[in-house]
Amino acid sequence: MARGSCLCREVGFEVAEPITAVELCHCHKCQKAYGAPFAATLYARREAFRWLHGEALVATWDAPLEDSPPAYRHSFCRRCGSPLPLLWDDLPIVELPVVTLDEPVSARPAYRMFTDQRVDWVDEAHRLRGYERGAPLREKVFQSLR
Repeated sequence: MARGSCLCREVGFEVAEPITAVELCHCHKCQKAYGAPFAATLYARREAFRWLHGEALVATWDAPLEDSPPAYRHSFCRRCGSPLPLLWDDLPIVELPVVTLDEPVSARPAYRMFTDQRVDWVDEAHRLRGYERGAPLREKVFQSLR
């Protein structure tokens, strides 16, 4: 059993395994919805999912249909804006943003999609220096604005 929540922790859920591998989506809509270069999601059976608290704070937005179904759909917390699990009306699955899970799961990425829309530097990010916590003040990128 895995538990998850939003940033403000007002919405909580749990999901029983099995869960799928992770898919990484680089489409422009996921970039905007997640505020990141890609969305990392996995799936579980709908009957294995349940809201623990805060379900009334879950909002779902459907983008206008562009070409053909399905339309883009995104769920988020009305209070903090965090992405949240997406339950489809006509599908027996739930889509889970990996970042909403409160503990690590064993699932790993299986593929990337919409790579023609990926941010051009995303493949270089793993080569950058890293910090276990926040970057030191002298290293912060905003220093270049002074």
